[in-house]
Amino acid sequence: MTLAVQRQIGGLEYLTEVTDGPVIKGVFDEHRVSITADGRTWIRKRVVITGDQPLVAEAVAWLLAMELGLPVPHAAILVAPDHNDTSWLSQEVSPMLQWDDGDAAAVVNIEALGRVIALDTLTLNNDRHQGNLIVQALAPGQLLMWAIDSGNGWSRKGKRSPKSCGTAVNTL
Repeated sequence: MTLAVQRQIGGLEYLTEVTDGPVIKGVFDEHRVSITADGRTWIRKRVVITGDQPLVAEAVAWLLAMELGLPVPHAAILVAPDHNDTSWLSQEVSPMLQWDDGDAAAVVNIEALGRVIALDTLTLNNDRHQGNLIVQALAPGQLLMWAIDSGNGWSRKGKRSPKSCGTAVNTL
């Protein structure tokens, strides 16, 4: 198996091959763990399951996040050689923990949360909640926050209220 990177735009890779692992059942969609030939592990969202709009929203929000220096995992777009299967890939953050309000004081990049919410506002992403903020343990008492899942940007899907940011915002 060879890893083919066709091109990059702003650091966003275009890949043509992954090996699929287990399915991750989400609240609305299912995702899959996938591995590239170079050993990187990704969370894969398939367009045949999510539709085109979330892939476009993920890509545009990711490119903006990179320009703004926001904490988002590395990403790629997977296009199968026969073009019948396209996916959004977010590189796995490990070790990954779910956001817990009690850990806010240990998050070393907590100031980025406001910028993440500003990006969500610009992209009309109405789906920022505790499940879409993850933390990575760096050392005892030190956590790094990552924002994931911007697929609802520019969408009416979910129609969540402004309170959808959950209590994560209230920890600031």
